[in-house]
Amino acid sequence: MINMKRTFIAISIIILCGLYGCKDAEDLQTTSRLRTVTASLGRSSGTRIGLTQDSSSKDIITKWQADDKVRVIITHDAKTYDIGDVSVYDISSDGKSCTFQYLLPEELEGIVEGYRLSCFTSNCNGKVQDDNVLYNASIDRAPISNFKARVMFDEHVDEENCFVTFNHYGTYELLHITNKSDKSISFSLNGFDASPRWYREHGAMSLYNNNQFVTDTSFESVEQSQKVTIPANESEIVVSWYIPNGQTINNATMVAMIDDKEVHSSNTISSEVTLCTGIAYHMYATWDGKELKFEKQSGNPSVEDGELDDVSGYEL
Repeated sequence: MINMKRTFIAISIIILCGLYGCKDAEDLQTTSRLRTVTASLGRSSGTRIGLTQDSSSKDIITKWQADDKVRVIITHDAKTYDIGDVSVYDISSDGKSCTFQYLLPEELEGIVEGYRLSCFTSNCNGKVQDDNVLYNASIDRAPISNFKARVMFDEHVDEENCFVTFNHYGTYELLHITNKSDKSISFSLNGFDASPRWYREHGAMSLYNNNQFVTDTSFESVEQSQKVTIPANESEIVVSWYIPNGQTINNATMVAMIDDKEVHSSNTISSEVTLCTGIAYHMYATWDGKELKFEKQSGNPSVEDGELDDVSGYEL
């Protein structure tokens, strides 16, 4: 009778393991180390900045996408742990919030004083090297339809389930190109010819909380954007992301490839505005078939009240 009971118990265990999976000691630790984060995109849906009378072109609509990933890095007692990329889920209907999860390192289980949590959208290419948090600070230029913003979160957390708000630590420059010629053109932005430049590619980036990220210099500086087709009498936008260096734009000439020929703008653009992180700036230019020109009637880059507070990783 006892043997029959033992046999029944053994069979029951096998069945339960088959249905639910057996949890060993490590699995139990995994459960206790699981952290859940709700990530916010902040209050604003657009830049509220513009140099055009067409208000419809002023906003950058931001939202989480189903294929977004977040790089999670933890720092505690001067030691840094690269948790890796995790997927987002439970995206809200307006795309302004989502959830992601990660596992706390075993040696940090049970800590009560918390830790520094650094999170990057995947195109920041965040990583750990010699206990430094590195990121990709190279200039990124792309048509707005293909562009993904680089955004980050970096704060001290001490909750098992926390709420975080991602921030922009770079500047977004939106170049509006209008094709006033009588045929479709292929356009890519090569960059700007100016001295000094108002953007930088190397060096540590200071954050709002006095922490720093260090530039990963292994990335090549490729300034040219992807090509975009602009039909006759239509416009497109090329977005540039970079870390500003505290300079104003001074007599900058635009350099572009139009139908595979290098073209320099026939005029320059300047600004009294010192470019800073977390803000998007708009520039306007036209191609008439002969000349590439900055639009003088639009004025120079300026800021009305358009700080992009508390926004996150998404496709623009």
